Amino acid sequence: VHKRRNVREHLPEAVRPRIARALHQAYNAPTAADAQRQLERLATTDALTDIENRRGWQSTIDEEAERSDRNGADLCLALLDLDHFKKYNDQNGHLAGDDLLRDTTRSWKAQLRSGDHIARYGGEEFVVSLADTSLDEAVAIIDRLRKSTPDSITCSAGVAQRQPGESVEALTERADAALYRAKSDGRNRTRTSPEPVPGTP
Repeated sequence: VHKRRNVREHLPEAVRPRIARALHQAYNAPTAADAQRQLERLATTDALTDIENRRGWQSTIDEEAERSDRNGADLCLALLDLDHFKKYNDQNGHLAGDDLLRDTTRSWKAQLRSGDHIARYGGEEFVVSLADTSLDEAVAIIDRLRKSTPDSITCSAGVAQRQPGESVEALTERADAALYRAKSDGRNRTRTSPEPVPGTP
């Protein structure tokens, strides 16, 4: 009992009701299959923003990469990071920071197309996968997201277009390197990754 109480106390206050509700639904599911689906959703959904977490996104991007190889379709990946989020938290409090993450998620989802996927990658960092999208189109979409970030907060982004056969890991690393350049160049901007050197996995 003591351990369960400690785990609950370490959860952010804003997410506790949602996790408790999901566990209650799983416990009271009419069938074992329904309970399993509830638990899988809990494991792959970010409790604060109610979008996919990193684990859920990994499954989604693997499927999109397979489809890209199968159909020869374009696939772009973007990493977005809220600028000076720690400073925002320090000045406004962690509850305000949680509100900002939720508001940002809602704003960005409203800008995305039905086939686009957004997930919380960790902390104030998000990942967006854009299927059937060229690099120029992806940059336009990501810039639209950045400009819709609420509360006058700016955002930096890195975008990479997947090359045939490129691993998801390599694609993510290129998007992350582009994000790092956006931060180094002064934040509040989007940078793209060059195509990988032939032979890159």
